[in-house]
Amino acid sequence: MKKQFLYLFGFLALMACTDDETVFSGGEIAEPTLPLPENKPNDVVTGDVFAKLNLDYPGLEKVKQHYEADEQYYAALALLDYYRSRNVSNPNVDVITTVVSDGEQRIADQALGNGKDGYRFCVAKYTESGTYNTADAVYWSVENSDGTINWSPEEPEGTGREYSYQLHRWQWMEAQAKTYWASRNETYIQSWIEVFNSWLTAFPCPNAALDEWKVDDINYANKNIYQWQGLQTASRVLVMVNILPYYIQSGNFTPELLTTFLNSLAEHVEMVRMNYYKEEGNILITQSQAVASAGILMPEFKNATDWRDEGCTKLNESVDKQWLADGVHCELDPSYHISAISDYLDVIELAEAAKSNGISTPLRSDIVNRLKGAMQFVFDLAYPDYQVDNWNDTRASSYTSAWRNRMRDYAELFPENSEWLYVSWNGSKGGTVPTWTSKTYTTSGWYMLRNWTSDPIMMVLKNNYNPKATWHCQPDNGTFSLWYKGRNFFPDAGSYSYDEGNDRKKYRQSMIHNTVSIQNNNFPESQQLGEFLKQESTDVYDAIVTENFSYPQGMSIGKNTMAGNFYHRRTAFFVKSASTPFFVLLDEMHGERGETNVNNKFNINFHLYAEDGHRVSIDNNPAASDVTIDDAKYAQAHTTFDDGNNLLIKAFAYNELDFQMVTQSGDVAVSNTQGQTIGEVRDWIRINGRKSEGAANRVITILYPYNGTSVPTTEIKAKFTDTLADPTYPESAAFQVTVGEETFDLSYSLN
Repeated sequence: MKKQFLYLFGFLALMACTDDETVFSGGEIAEPTLPLPENKPNDVVTGDVFAKLNLDYPGLEKVKQHYEADEQYYAALALLDYYRSRNVSNPNVDVITTVVSDGEQRIADQALGNGKDGYRFCVAKYTESGTYNTADAVYWSVENSDGTINWSPEEPEGTGREYSYQLHRWQWMEAQAKTYWASRNETYIQSWIEVFNSWLTAFPCPNAALDEWKVDDINYANKNIYQWQGLQTASRVLVMVNILPYYIQSGNFTPELLTTFLNSLAEHVEMVRMNYYKEEGNILITQSQAVASAGILMPEFKNATDWRDEGCTKLNESVDKQWLADGVHCELDPSYHISAISDYLDVIELAEAAKSNGISTPLRSDIVNRLKGAMQFVFDLAYPDYQVDNWNDTRASSYTSAWRNRMRDYAELFPENSEWLYVSWNGSKGGTVPTWTSKTYTTSGWYMLRNWTSDPIMMVLKNNYNPKATWHCQPDNGTFSLWYKGRNFFPDAGSYSYDEGNDRKKYRQSMIHNTVSIQNNNFPESQQLGEFLKQESTDVYDAIVTENFSYPQGMSIGKNTMAGNFYHRRTAFFVKSASTPFFVLLDEMHGERGETNVNNKFNINFHLYAEDGHRVSIDNNPAASDVTIDDAKYAQAHTTFDDGNNLLIKAFAYNELDFQMVTQSGDVAVSNTQGQTIGEVRDWIRINGRKSEGAANRVITILYPYNGTSVPTTEIKAKFTDTLADPTYPESAAFQVTVGEETFDLSYSLN
């Protein structure tokens, strides 16, 4: 957890009113000037800020006295003195032992607009060159040729509309504020004041409910109101309450600036309140967090209690509405799942800190325990080295260290959970080794199979139930990943772009995932209807049976239409008792019970991690080979990594019609950061077949890890040992897998 710090400004405060022209010099506070400076006209005060403040709030007595005497400048001066000496606890701020990382220093320096580099603002994690949050990062410039700031720049290549949105979230300002406080270099606050005022001038607050509460992703630039919609406004509120403690002591933070700042903060909060998202999701959670945070941290405002109560109440409501019964966030995107938990925990920390000031909040007393299931999902989804895949819109590059750190936060919250302690620290701090080998999140559709030995292996199967077609969830039900010895052999392609364009469509394709498609056609968005059918466990294996109704009757397939409904049932077996644990996929393609008129060509897609010079090699294509094992044709391929960490893919078909294994062109490289790819274009192998009329088609695929640079000589084979009671509709399956001298009988039954 973030450590809670008090920004106790009493010892730093100027003990009397100071001339607003006084500035810091060499990091030391100037001696206070006791006499009041010359008064200034009332119009130096921005807006009706005093009407927004509760002038009867303890500590504002002098402010009220001057205001009632119509001395608004002196009232602002007294208000500045109050803010410099007040005692409010903000767990996100540390003014006692402020530490600025090299990455934060770089963000602060790049934002200065000093004529050398231009105004280079850190927007999300986009860089022109170098690596985000490091000393070599070069952020994109938004400086015009005349030295002014271009708040509507052309979106840099590879960024898209997310750049435009996040430019207005002021993400660089906290790093710049911390750097100022650590260095006392007035250049940083002078630059911030210029940028802050530039933005307020460019985008005056509408102070009204907008006609559209949701950002129009297609026409956002033309309508030019997105700066005050969605996450933009809420994010700025959170930035403002966090930077104030760092800047407030500066002589450059004048009474006039304070009134501008406070007036804008109040306008921002009210704009969020008037424009809450009307659908559940991460944006509504962040909006609620921003309003609650402002109410807790800025208790001097008349509406502070309303802000605090309203934000917390909405968070109370969302914890039931947005977290599914199995603990997974409703948008089904792991990155937003972990972010939403963090938003809640930030408010919970603020609420705890507020108690020191006698401020209570209506947050539910059980809210932390209510989130425990959501935290458990974070532990269960991560690979043994804390990596996560690019599931849906998750950008995995951002989450390896974040995932591990959040685990440690949760373990600290629940110290009695010894398994969390073990997993989050990989046993270095003790704890209990988990013993589960399969986990199911049946409401959302996430499934995990793994062991907990010193040589762990893990598979994640994704079969989301997403009837509302939430935007961050991709139509890829049945896809999976397999991690072994630090390598994800079947990485998810990612999302690449949030723009509604060809790039996003390309990465969302069903066939670009490790699942079954029909002739390169996507599942319709309405067909993300993953079902959990069964979980079975024996001493030999664990099995998870899932199904997706992927292609409905009447859907266009090229020039044809679907003659019937097409279901893909995928059962993942983890053969845990083997000397080398391995996985088996059973793919069953069927229609409705008793149907006789469906005749669809299908593709089982496997997209493997690829490095230059280390491609996947196909060893046997059954369409071009007479080689059989136990009277079943087989397809085989293997990876060719020089480090010896390799995988054998071997498939056997029950119905051999059009059965073949081929390489396929048109794959994509993995995108684990918006607008960027890593590594080579993935190797795509495809097992083709055809669901014949009046029959189900069944394919067994063995995924066998091995150490070595050549194909293992161990004989690996599989054969079905059952007969379908209904040849059109499987209700059970039984088959035998042999690896060398070991034989395993695998099965499931829905009866």
